[in-house]
Amino acid sequence: MRQLVSYCETNGLPLVIGSDTNAHHTMWGSTNINSRGAQLLDYIAQVDLHPINRGHRATFVVSNKKEVLDVTFVSSHLLDRIKAWWVDDNESCSDHSSSLVRGCGSLYTFSLSMDHWFFRGFKSGPLAAHTPLLQTVETCVLMRLKLAFAVTPFWVALVAFCRGQNFYSSISKQFCGCSPIFAQFLDRKRTRWDLYKSVLKGLTELDPARACPMSSTEEIEASASRVSNFIHKSYDVACPEKVPKSRRKRVPWWSRELTSLRKEARRLYRVARFGGEEAWAEYKAARNYYSYEMRRRKTASWRRFCESVEEAPVAARLSRILRNDGTIKLGSLDKGDGVYTRTLSETYELLLDQSFPRDPQRVPWEPDHSKVDDESINLMITSSKISNIINSFGPLKAAGKDGIFPALLQHGLAESIPYLVPLMRGCLTFGYTPLKWRESRVVFLPKPGKESYERASAWRPICLTSFLLKTLEKLVDGWVRTPDLVDRLQRHSQYAYMKGVSTEAALHQIVSLVEGALDSSEYCIAVMLDVKGAFNEVRSDTIIRSLRRFGVNEVCVRYIEHMLRTRTTWVTDSTYEIGRVVERGCPQGGVLSPLLWDLVVSEILEKLHHRFPQLYSQGFADDLTTVGRGIDLGTVGSHVQRAVNLVSDWCKEVSLSVNDKLALVLFTKKYKFIAPVIKLDGIPIPYQKQVRYLGVLLDHKLNWGPLCRARALKGMRALSQCRRAIGKTWGLSPKITNWIYKSIIRPAMEYGSLLWAPATKVKSHMAQLQRVQRCAMLGTTGVMSSTPTAALECLLGLVPVDIRVQQVALRTYHRLAHHGQWKKWAGGDRTRALKHNKFVEIMASGIDEFQMPCEKLVNPPAERNFETSICSVKDWEDGSVPMNASDVNCFTDGSRMGECSGAAYYFTYNNLAQEAVRCSIPLGWAPTVFQAEIMGIIRASETLTDNTHNYSTVDFFIDSQGAIKALTSPWPVSSLTSEAIEMLNHIGETKKVTLHWIPSHHGFEGNEVADLLAKEGTLTGYLGPQPSIPLSRSTVISSIVNWARLQHIKSWESSNCLTSKAFLSAPSSGLSSKL
Repeated sequence: MRQLVSYCETNGLPLVIGSDTNAHHTMWGSTNINSRGAQLLDYIAQVDLHPINRGHRATFVVSNKKEVLDVTFVSSHLLDRIKAWWVDDNESCSDHSSSLVRGCGSLYTFSLSMDHWFFRGFKSGPLAAHTPLLQTVETCVLMRLKLAFAVTPFWVALVAFCRGQNFYSSISKQFCGCSPIFAQFLDRKRTRWDLYKSVLKGLTELDPARACPMSSTEEIEASASRVSNFIHKSYDVACPEKVPKSRRKRVPWWSRELTSLRKEARRLYRVARFGGEEAWAEYKAARNYYSYEMRRRKTASWRRFCESVEEAPVAARLSRILRNDGTIKLGSLDKGDGVYTRTLSETYELLLDQSFPRDPQRVPWEPDHSKVDDESINLMITSSKISNIINSFGPLKAAGKDGIFPALLQHGLAESIPYLVPLMRGCLTFGYTPLKWRESRVVFLPKPGKESYERASAWRPICLTSFLLKTLEKLVDGWVRTPDLVDRLQRHSQYAYMKGVSTEAALHQIVSLVEGALDSSEYCIAVMLDVKGAFNEVRSDTIIRSLRRFGVNEVCVRYIEHMLRTRTTWVTDSTYEIGRVVERGCPQGGVLSPLLWDLVVSEILEKLHHRFPQLYSQGFADDLTTVGRGIDLGTVGSHVQRAVNLVSDWCKEVSLSVNDKLALVLFTKKYKFIAPVIKLDGIPIPYQKQVRYLGVLLDHKLNWGPLCRARALKGMRALSQCRRAIGKTWGLSPKITNWIYKSIIRPAMEYGSLLWAPATKVKSHMAQLQRVQRCAMLGTTGVMSSTPTAALECLLGLVPVDIRVQQVALRTYHRLAHHGQWKKWAGGDRTRALKHNKFVEIMASGIDEFQMPCEKLVNPPAERNFETSICSVKDWEDGSVPMNASDVNCFTDGSRMGECSGAAYYFTYNNLAQEAVRCSIPLGWAPTVFQAEIMGIIRASETLTDNTHNYSTVDFFIDSQGAIKALTSPWPVSSLTSEAIEMLNHIGETKKVTLHWIPSHHGFEGNEVADLLAKEGTLTGYLGPQPSIPLSRSTVISSIVNWARLQHIKSWESSNCLTSKAFLSAPSSGLSSKL
């Protein structure tokens, strides 16, 4: 088998292996893991093979046992062509079932009943020349083979596919006789935006209805249609339709230019075969240029892909990767009774029934569209707010059913704003949502890390609504989400969808409570209730009642009610559409949906806090948790039972229900006790030894062993899925494999590490996670399997798992403590078990930066009394940017050299009889370059404020675009940046202030002087206590990274890898980059 795989990799041959492995591993659906399974997984991690088994249906069934033993492996060449894999129900006349694989345009049937597999061979025909492959095939198929890592022999069934050739085997191959018809599409990445803007401007300038206020719902509909039509007409002109040449999925870095270069290189090669040295030289030059361009484009495309993944939250990264995984596609689903859907439309109907249930209590509703005059509407809807919101969207985000994606709004903002302001104000005035905005397009995405995707519950519905509606929703959300409303939600322990509050803060509260109970030898009962279909099944009446209970403006309430009650959603396919009127719930993916649910569920949280102060209750979205602790188990159980009854009664009152997957855990280290019976609607809730809450597995003793095992299994599965999804496009080079682990797998395994950081002191727990890291390192380096793990970590610059978990725990601790969400350990040390609070605090005490003040994020002033200008370098070099158009020119700069930072400003006066002013500001060791830039602006603004000379215009010249963008950001900024904004606003009240970006080190005198002054500040000692300003979060994170690096060095020095130490003196990330 090793020879076969090596031969196929060397010759670029696609490969399919159907095998009775007799190896158990959860990666391919087995119920457990044996040594053969672990060794087989290590092997396929180092080669170009991917298991494509789906689900857990057993392939080996006897009277007393059933298991998944038959595994289908394919090379990355075929991943795009594998459309489905399933176990055949037909009788195979063997104890092994048959497995079916659906290929692209063909049905390849692989009978994994090895006793009935026949191979005809390739003795003649187009494969006769492949003698080595033929011999390998015969060896694998016709003979019993003991692999180096296998204890017992097994049969291997092989099918090899080669481009443009027919293979003869026992495979049943059924071709589709129809030719595909390709629909035309618009390639939005090739849009000519200058043409789009000019066409849109021409359409809007001549429109008599431009900027007219709305006086009826008919005018709202007409205006919404007019805006949509203008945008689509302009887009159709600027982006002509294109007919794809093939449905085959192409790599994203290939282009027409590369095709031309390849053709030219091939042409010159044909000429060079019969030419002289000059022809060969010309061919080599063309070939080298083609190779260079291909590498350059592939690197640039890979960098863009990595940035798009890394900018997403950790929880969403795996989902983003799985979108490229061709093997996880929506197909046949289990209806719940063992019967599977047979058509795609039937599958969509099943998903729609689950995601958008009917409302049996629905009553006819008459909307109220009377005109309401409220001054708050004009304050809520302004052109600047609309512009900021539209520019905050990703330009190429998927559009809703109206087909308008953000780039169309962003590039036509000046032309659209005169329509959008009165249109959105009219929507609130009449409580009306235009028909085009009510329609949404629903897509179903696979939930990451699922063992099987055969059930509807493994797919998450996402409603793609109009971005015009999203803009209005954001405006309403910003108006409704007042500080008083947010404070009221947080007082009753609502942790979901709040700025500055995370799942780790919610988990920290629960785990601290449980650890305190275990340390005090108390009993602790926790019940985790999940409201069934919360977002999908909550009734509109309940949402509206909650809005009024919180005193939300009636204008917003009326608009939200109309939006919720008149929604429709559509599933679109190339051949049909399935639509449904949404009778209940709020859209998943909607802007207002999180806040609306928080308001609904806050009612039961308030009741729990008022009626049961002896219990701790908190909510996170649709997860409700109640925890009781005490020395008397019966009393604790009685309190918890009453709380469960209260939640059940509330759910019935609002037409909701509690999910069957509720969890009840008794946390204790005692062995002899009688657990009280807790019932839900008269049915006893079974106690569980472990429960998953907000993604963290809590066992009843909090020893974290089950969590480490579960994380290891999930990490292995995710590693395989990512290798399969990325490898088929980019290949699996060492750099790519290493990136997959560091950016996707490792962050997912580290989640919640603050809570289980004490598990790093248990070697058996860390060994589980170490296997995942080792598997990734083997795939990266391709070294022998006997290479020590510590040597691989040193070679690749990867911190050992235990140190890495502690590093992430320290980062989380600093964030929670900085936001006032840290709960210090207040108990004793009655037990030897480590508590996460105390464990992390002890580690943090050894890092000086944790004891220093750190800057906070604050909301900046809403208005800016200054303007900004960022011109290109070419404009500056051409002299297009005037530098003497104002009364005062202020050049600022910040610098960091060695271990110190400095800032500076330099004033020049035009038309004023005053000498230039220059100032160098030492800042000490703590500030970053960005902080130094902002300090330069603050000190310059202070000087201008104190200046008594008569001037009316000020131009700031700043060589940091990051600083300028931070000063104009509508989102929360650091306290230092907020101070700079306030200073500039103060000057801008009486003067005209403009911030210009100026390119550094381009010979502009003022900027060069400021740069020298800033560097002078780094060399001047700072007089006074340090840090001079609060530390930035990046400074604290750097100190944590340095701490982890020192711990890694100590671990490497104490290891027993004598041979490896002769070549590797210390861990080095630089060595990894060179390799």
